[in-house]
Amino acid sequence: MRFSAEVLKNQGRRFSLEQRRIVVESRINFLVGRFPRPVKRNAQHFMSANVDVVATGLPSSCWRTGLT
Repeated sequence: MRFSAEVLKNQGRRFSLEQRRIVVESRINFLVGRFPRPVKRNAQHFMSANVDVVATGLPSSCWRTGLT
């Protein structure tokens, strides 16, 4: 009984993730102006991708002029 409950829970999670993937793909396709279709991705290079550093905080010019 407990095993079947775990299986059903995991199937529900899988369905939920698949649904979220489809929603995100639809949003991406809308933003790039194309008809809905799967977004190509390469899982092998996902973890090794080089991501640009995002600067955070206030620009130094705000400190000099007194703007906050």
